[in-house]
Amino acid sequence: MKRTSILFIGAVLLWVGCRKDLLNEKPISTIVTPTTYEAFWSLLDNENVMDQSPMLSELSADDYYFVSDYWNKRSVLERNAYIWAKDIYEGNGEVYDWNAPYAQVLNCNVVLKGLEQLSADAGITLWKNTRGTALFKRCFAFFNLAQIFAPVYDSITANVALGIPLRFEPDVTSTTVRSTVEQTYQQIITDLKSASKLLSQTIPDKYTNRPSRAAAFALLSRVYLSMRRYEDAGKYADSSLQLFGSLIDYNSVNAGAFLPFAVDSPENIYNAYFAAPTMSSILPVLGEAIIDSSLYASYEVSDLRKAIFFSTGSGKIRRKNFYDGGVARLYTGLAVDEMVLNRAECNARLHYTEKAMDDMNWLMRNRYVNNLWPPPALSTVEEVLKFILTERRKELVMRGLRWIDLRRLNMEGAKIEPIRIINGNIHKLPPNSNLYTLPIPPDVISKTGIPQNIRD
Repeated sequence: MKRTSILFIGAVLLWVGCRKDLLNEKPISTIVTPTTYEAFWSLLDNENVMDQSPMLSELSADDYYFVSDYWNKRSVLERNAYIWAKDIYEGNGEVYDWNAPYAQVLNCNVVLKGLEQLSADAGITLWKNTRGTALFKRCFAFFNLAQIFAPVYDSITANVALGIPLRFEPDVTSTTVRSTVEQTYQQIITDLKSASKLLSQTIPDKYTNRPSRAAAFALLSRVYLSMRRYEDAGKYADSSLQLFGSLIDYNSVNAGAFLPFAVDSPENIYNAYFAAPTMSSILPVLGEAIIDSSLYASYEVSDLRKAIFFSTGSGKIRRKNFYDGGVARLYTGLAVDEMVLNRAECNARLHYTEKAMDDMNWLMRNRYVNNLWPPPALSTVEEVLKFILTERRKELVMRGLRWIDLRRLNMEGAKIEPIRIINGNIHKLPPNSNLYTLPIPPDVISKTGIPQNIRD
């Protein structure tokens, strides 16, 4: 990762992002708009602010479980998010999963505003790349926020359902208004398409926290898949793979290593990770998230992912880290395997089953012991799609995508109902429940007056 020295404004913005409600705080007089590329990139390259993903979605997903004794010791927020409680905050504010993405948005808006003062440079590559990077990172933050604090995209209700506040200016005193779900997603899509044309890098370089054109296409695919717009999701997955599409042969990976992958892995398109300081329960080393036993059992003996993805010390099945390369972090970035699965699923849903299986066989040959992958005999669209979705969950376990998949797949009629058992009590999350949209933190509601999400 590139670790540049952070200018004073970066430190101020980090302090604001971590300590204040970014949507309704008064301005700090020492915050000024930077006007140099060095200052812009000091903000955009600050991985401690810009590369972290909110964790509430993963805390609420079903790839893992807690034993009751461990759950009882966790924070109010972690306990309540885990059992899908109606009130997950119990009056507590300063919620990281809200503040951190909006700190990223603020940094991006500061850069975009500063670039306006260098409008004479608009034709040069550096100006375009800086703007493209800021747009991409703002989109990543907006999308992450929408997966937690806005309803799943539904074309029937998207024009009336409330999305997230969209912030475009570094002025933290401007009025806060929730956009519609449609406006939220259209803004993300529009800005990502603009970013794809502005970014100078076609493929990732050694600084994988800097986006490339392949990353912009990959994020567009993720966004469109969450919307269940399969033709578009497949098209952009293909566009990303055409630029950056190599898979790691897992036969070459040291399965016994706690960190089997480096951050500059050949599959890592764009790096991001879970590392919330207030919610460590699901992280490697720091937490005690145990992988669902039925999920672990679904990996065959000849499936190399079983040993590479998981550790089994003390009889507990735990997730190792992935392409991020950190010890106590979980990867949430954009990677080639996700794009292969996106393209395969979209082709299957569009009835191009042969193309779908070509992708799946390519992926599986790189995940199984040499020559031990048996291509399944599947004859119908339904069989192919079921196979793809099963492998999708096994490939992308605890990478920040399961919650998105639960939301969208239940809209397709999957009828997935996660269950938690804590202290002898059974908690269920019904398909398409309002509990799939988490509440906005209470301090944000009291300060801005924006409507709260319905939780019943």
